[in-house]
Amino acid sequence: MIKLGVIEDDFEYRRNLKTLFELSDLTEIVFAAGTITDGINLLKKHLDIDVLVLDIGLPNITGIEGIPIFKKVKPDLDIMILTSYEEEEKIVRALCAGASAYISKKERLNEIINAIQIVANGGSYMSPSVAREIVHFFVNGMVKKPVINLTERQKEIIEMIIEGKTYKTISKELFISLDTVRYHTKKLFQELHAKNKAEAIAKYIKANA
Repeated sequence: MIKLGVIEDDFEYRRNLKTLFELSDLTEIVFAAGTITDGINLLKKHLDIDVLVLDIGLPNITGIEGIPIFKKVKPDLDIMILTSYEEEEKIVRALCAGASAYISKKERLNEIINAIQIVANGGSYMSPSVAREIVHFFVNGMVKKPVINLTERQKEIIEMIIEGKTYKTISKELFISLDTVRYHTKKLFQELHAKNKAEAIAKYIKANA
């Protein structure tokens, strides 16, 4: 079971999410809150959660502002943004702050569960509409195009990460050890000057737009 925390200020939507996660055989809802402050306090008591489902438009402290706060409490926490905001700037800011996934509330409920599975297994996920916004952001030159020099193996790995594949899956498909995957991933993160997978994905897409 994937253990979840939810931060969503819309009571009705939060209740619907809780119902969805409780009915699923794949997820277990550990806590739910309506603000970053309440969410932080709950996370400190439940450090064993796997994925935090986080809205952006929250009172006082926004979801994007809350990402580094949650990461400080639990550095390896996977955060999935679930929001109605699909603006380019918000998407990029959330990913660069450390979110592992960005999904629109317009997506079907089963797609939300699918995204959580991908994130919990070490992958990253973006709604198709969100991915288009990121490409549009980069193609239009709103961020300076970086120059990167990845090896062919590193390119293979980052492209598989973009597809949402876990390190274990990458290891099997490329016939290399898990340690080798981690080594190449660490090197490509250094080359991309990325702190996490989401930031690496964003920079790689920019460089190849």
